[in-house]
Amino acid sequence: MRRPLDAARSSHILCAGAPPARTHGAPDRGEHPLSPEYDVIVAGAGPVGLFGALRLAQQGASVLLLEAGDRLGTLSKASTFHPSTLDLLDEAGVAEELLEQGVIVDEIQWRNLDGQTIARISFSVLVGQTKFPFRLHAEQTLLTPILLRELEALDSVDVRFSARCDRVEQDSDTVTATFSGQGGEQRATAKFLLAADGSHSEIRKQLGIDFPGSSYASRALRVVTREDLRDALPGLAGIAYVRDARQSCSLLHMRDHWRFIFRVAGKSSDDEVLDPVAVRELIDTVVPGVSIDFAEVYSNRAHVAETYTSGRVALAGDAAHVTTTAGGMNMNCGLHDAYAMARAIADVLGGAPSETFEEAAAARRSVVKDVIIPGTESRAAGSEGDAEALAKALASIEELAGDPQRSLEFLYQASMLDTAPSLGVAR
Repeated sequence: MRRPLDAARSSHILCAGAPPARTHGAPDRGEHPLSPEYDVIVAGAGPVGLFGALRLAQQGASVLLLEAGDRLGTLSKASTFHPSTLDLLDEAGVAEELLEQGVIVDEIQWRNLDGQTIARISFSVLVGQTKFPFRLHAEQTLLTPILLRELEALDSVDVRFSARCDRVEQDSDTVTATFSGQGGEQRATAKFLLAADGSHSEIRKQLGIDFPGSSYASRALRVVTREDLRDALPGLAGIAYVRDARQSCSLLHMRDHWRFIFRVAGKSSDDEVLDPVAVRELIDTVVPGVSIDFAEVYSNRAHVAETYTSGRVALAGDAAHVTTTAGGMNMNCGLHDAYAMARAIADVLGGAPSETFEEAAAARRSVVKDVIIPGTESRAAGSEGDAEALAKALASIEELAGDPQRSLEFLYQASMLDTAPSLGVAR
């Protein structure tokens, strides 16, 4: 069994000149002077930034974490943690607490609107490939407080809220971040900067890194009910793909609700898509009469930064890429970015060639561009009402589920085990 690095007892975790562990926010921002130099500055306290900061600290780096907001985000966005991601979180010592708060899903199911199960694949085929042969349904807002508590316990980490990074400057050896908040303008210098400041990343824009991409023709409509759908659909798995010529959607079991995810094509406005009568008609096609708590619509986009590095700055998570919502890939991929880049930075800090940093970033970009985006698009086939595409997709799914080797290959890829960073760091 892998054991997480115990930073509190590690002989090399405290760096010379590192500030005491603290989390700053109102009302005492700016009362403590910053260390003149950190090993790494991390911008953004979402799941990617927090995880990157934690992995860096666990490998001996002194870290300054800057977050523009005055607290952790509370919006429920990503909701799926894949086995590969749970392996990485486990190495950091944070998987166990997250597992206790989510829903463990041990099979994928395909169904039609007549209540028939077309195919199913058990995650048990992944036994021996991962410590966690299942996927976990849990909002990212459950992970971020766990990560923050771990960071607060470390002497080598300084967490600053209400600290918006306004400017980044660098030379051949250091990078300096100028950030502002209610405490006024401040500067901090480090050897590297990890930018995890979201899809609208100001740091990416300052560096002049292009973020090309496009929106898909379809959008995603998410509808939430507090009712247990298993009462109306016996045998329903925690993740089920309804594939039917009349209507297709995905059903996800969360800890206190179920989610319907529909792909919405056409030129209807968001207001038209969210019209209560239209939403009611959609839901009644799948589970007649079930209550509706709320509905929301969001666009599906695919953007990948032209490069993930510029000098001593690396992009990670949404700052580097945005993918479709299918398969819950984007947050998982971002957490993989954080793990890989933290290891690369720690290696360079420990004496590895500087090329290690650029090579790790280039590998992460290749994963998104060449594997993740094409893969999520292909797995969504048959979900948009095209009868011919649906028939082909269902035939392929039935063949897949009936072949143990192909089932293993499918879940291995869908679980991102083929693209995740390898486990293990130098102790």
